[in-house]
Amino acid sequence: MRWPWLDAWRGFAVAAMAIYHFTWDLAFFSFIPGSALRSGLFIFSGHAIACAFLAIAGFALAIASRPVLEMPQFWKRLAKLVAAAVLVTVATWFAFPGTFVSFGILHCIAAASLISLALIRAPAALTLVAGATVFLAGSMIALPVFDPVNGWIGLGERIPLTNDWRPIFPWSGAMLIGLAVGQFVLDRKLFAQPKSQPPRLAVVAGHHSLLIYLVHQPLLFGLVWLAAQVWQPATQAGISQESFTQACVARCEQTKSESAFCSRACTCIAEETKSAGIWTDIARGSVTASGQARYDEIIALCRR
Repeated sequence: MRWPWLDAWRGFAVAAMAIYHFTWDLAFFSFIPGSALRSGLFIFSGHAIACAFLAIAGFALAIASRPVLEMPQFWKRLAKLVAAAVLVTVATWFAFPGTFVSFGILHCIAAASLISLALIRAPAALTLVAGATVFLAGSMIALPVFDPVNGWIGLGERIPLTNDWRPIFPWSGAMLIGLAVGQFVLDRKLFAQPKSQPPRLAVVAGHHSLLIYLVHQPLLFGLVWLAAQVWQPATQAGISQESFTQACVARCEQTKSESAFCSRACTCIAEETKSAGIWTDIARGSVTASGQARYDEIIALCRR
């Protein structure tokens, strides 16, 4: 059973995500200052959108489990999520080898879905405590013993340099909280679907949110790149080092890395790239295969 308003909420989240990524694209190609990516509003927006997607997924799982969770449907949905997550990893590895997405929002939703199975029949209060515990643990614990697996667990000190990082701790906590809210509301029959119909476009977007997630950023990034070739002379000479460094630092800080480390690493990347003679190609987005290999080496060196 589908709830139109739940699809609409997911559709609104998709729209917010597209605006967020479009802003990142504009800053990457210097249409707006790179410092915009470091603003509190931008960083908060990214986290809020991720929380919204995870919480909605948890609420939807609560709906799907009433009266009983159809496991064939669950595994089918999970397989789609895993396939989409792998596609994102592969695509970003080719597009941004030094900062590819190894464990982003789709990876987290897939992992959190499996974790949620253990609590699908638990009391709402227990699920809520579990979700809050996961969320707080991920926000407060940073131990070097977890560094070898920190790319997906999120409890270590060493933070991966990636364009999207949503590890199990704390982010799966948002899905568990959404599941708890769904359990509480449904068990007590506190929610009745509004008689008014939600905006149809939002419902359609929510119904096809996974497909939109996969195609929207390549499309937006390509369109902004084309616009930069036509309407932004400064981009023809390459993105400025300041804009490059600011965008790099913004991405780094969103992965919970310290500002000092991010600034040091990103400045190093920019300077070493210039020394290697590949800065112009990197800034224009027209790097060759050999140049990309050298760029990856520089990123690895500067992250140490």
